Amino acid sequence: MSNTPAIRTLCIGLPERRPPHFSAAGFEFEWVADVVAVAGVLRERDFGCVVLFLTAGGAPSGAAIEQLRDDCDAACLPLVLAASIADPDAIIERFADAAFDGFVEPCWPPGLRGAALRAAIGRFQVGRNVVAIQQQVLGSAADEFRSLRELVFADDLTTLHNLRYFREMLAREHARSERHARGYALVYFDVDGLKTVNTRYGHAAGGLVLAQVGRLIAETTRASDLSFRVGGDEFTSLLVENNKDGGQNFAERTLAAVRGCDIAFEGTLLRVTLSAGVAAYPEDGDTKLEVLAHADAAVFAAKEGGKDRVVCFGR
Repeated sequence: MSNTPAIRTLCIGLPERRPPHFSAAGFEFEWVADVVAVAGVLRERDFGCVVLFLTAGGAPSGAAIEQLRDDCDAACLPLVLAASIADPDAIIERFADAAFDGFVEPCWPPGLRGAALRAAIGRFQVGRNVVAIQQQVLGSAADEFRSLRELVFADDLTTLHNLRYFREMLAREHARSERHARGYALVYFDVDGLKTVNTRYGHAAGGLVLAQVGRLIAETTRASDLSFRVGGDEFTSLLVENNKDGGQNFAERTLAAVRGCDIAFEGTLLRVTLSAGVAAYPEDGDTKLEVLAHADAAVFAAKEGGKDRVVCFGR
């Protein structure tokens, strides 16, 4: 005798329409008279399958069957249609709606009836496994794509984005600002004295300086803004929905952070400063290239003016 517990199955059908002696080995049947009652019963007790008996003159509406399908999906249960093969048109119509996971003829012998129910349960479980596998594969692919995208757009030395991503995001933000009549600020940074560090202590020290400067720029950048390393010792920040004053304030904070930072390298404390140039849309240009050129001109003026300072274009 098998120790496998019987599969509790919820059957839907009016008392006068229940088939006599409806049984199947390995199944335990419980009856409800109305489709509407199914959701409540499924919440109260555990079942392994749901069977809807379809009889001439007693079939629920299409909307009721759709709701039943939703109730079964919510409970992760297969829905089986029990109907007479003598009414093939009704069966075909119902299966065409993809509402059912299996079929059983009530007058079949108990062995065949049980086999049909087990087959429906098996197909349903396989289908759910396939969906789960598909979701897992798609999720893994999405994770891998995000990781690849991060590698493609990440600077290999600092915690910032790279030049490729800067070009993409500047074009996107400029188009958005044009469309919504908003502004943005662009801040260019150039590290002062990096050549001296490289000459005196080597490029390993210069790389450490760039990494630390990138970290400090990232720390002063708002979550809504973006910062990038766009050249050997050049950085830029894109401040969305901002203006020249906002860009100047951000640049001053960043310069102060770098100015006050001691960078330890092989027993030596290295100190560098930044020069910054600020330009803004639409004040400093109608196109992204104009804004970019003016920010670049401003940082050049800052370098020429003595370094460790912020210059705003046009001021």
